[in-house]
Amino acid sequence: SRLAVQTEVFRWTVAATTASAESQNQQREVLPRAEAAFQAALNGWIAGRATLSELFETRRAVIETRSRIASAVEEQWEAMNQVAFLCGEDLSALLPAVPSPGSPPADTPPSDPQPRANPNPNPSVP
Repeated sequence: SRLAVQTEVFRWTVAATTASAESQNQQREVLPRAEAAFQAALNGWIAGRATLSELFETRRAVIETRSRIASAVEEQWEAMNQVAFLCGEDLSALLPAVPSPGSPPADTPPSDPQPRANPNPNPSVP
């Protein structure tokens, strides 16, 4: 069983490394090219040299590239979670400083739940 766990840990580690390399490649190489192509198509469309379908196609490529980046990052986290599970650890316990996606940074004060009334209800009158 030890060999089976080692094999699984290795497999998931390779999967995490592969997903990380894929996301970095997409961010460094593919996304800048897709964004440059979109900008060129937008400028061409504004100048009347490109069609709207070309503009939409390049925008679709940008969105698709961003989606591939997000998928690769998700695959990387899933693989890291599997490695942590196989090692008997909870990934959230190993990385306590990493906030969950969508949560505000720790140094931001919580927002006021009650909106404050405007002290001057008529802004046109000083």
